[in-house]
Amino acid sequence: MPFKTFASYAETGLLKIYRADYQACQQCPLKATCVPKNQYRQIIRTAYDPFYRRALERQQSRRGKRMKRLRQRTVEPVLGSLVDYYGLRKINVRGKAGAHKVMLMAAIAFNLKKYMKFTTKSTLGQAIALKAEWSLSSQDTFLGFGVLFLN
Repeated sequence: MPFKTFASYAETGLLKIYRADYQACQQCPLKATCVPKNQYRQIIRTAYDPFYRRALERQQSRRGKRMKRLRQRTVEPVLGSLVDYYGLRKINVRGKAGAHKVMLMAAIAFNLKKYMKFTTKSTLGQAIALKAEWSLSSQDTFLGFGVLFLN
């Protein structure tokens, strides 16, 4: 069907209207089943339909599915934690700048908590290693000095 015009509506946005000719529809033997109450066949699509189709094809490709799995295990759990545990279900400030500040503070809190878990384990591991080295150094003072300070 040939493209006829654009239509713009507040709730749906920009639309493209494709319409068959009146004469072509009147002579068509399938008119009674295709458009029995209208004078011609009309198809309405969003003006961004090619972009939607391209995005859908990319999502259904092998690479798109792999990227989705990666995103589901890296990014989305973080966003879920921010919404559930860090108060981002509702942002109680006005404007984009305020919302940006709230999001940054929540992200900083999340990252600090994650960092503290990491440093605690590494510090504990270093303390155990230091204790083992110290017990070795107590047997021989000169050897202990070399293990502690020259490594």
